[in-house]
Amino acid sequence: MRRVSINFLKPGMIVARSVYDSGGRLLLAAGIALTESFIKRLSEMGIGSLYVEDEVFVGDVHADDIVSQRTRIKSVKLLKETYQHVKNQGYIDTRTVQKAIDDLLDEILGSYGTLINYYEIRTYDDYTFNHSVDVCILSLLTG
Repeated sequence: MRRVSINFLKPGMIVARSVYDSGGRLLLAAGIALTESFIKRLSEMGIGSLYVEDEVFVGDVHADDIVSQRTRIKSVKLLKETYQHVKNQGYIDTRTVQKAIDDLLDEILGSYGTLINYYEIRTYDDYTFNHSVDVCILSLLTG
């Protein structure tokens, strides 16, 4: 499976992971073949990418998400709204952003398996671990 931008999806591709809206409602179930109308509707709903099955990556490792798709979609939606709010109002509503950050941290810290996976990365491959730290730093700077 691989993540594909909505702009590169093609009819006939198979959805590898179910797609949900920000309210947690199922939009497309895993195993469904994409159609032109599905792709158009997902784009209209602001879904930027999704996972599809891929012959190149047959038998690849399926890792669990660190945060739920619902939380991820809500966070992306909030980020877009925050950018728009700053553009229009000139400031950030920190209470709303703080709530989203708290939700993300609760899910991340509540996932014991995630912490174990990062420990395993550290012991297996120092380059990957250092890359992960670099990405974290860049993410914090961006946020």
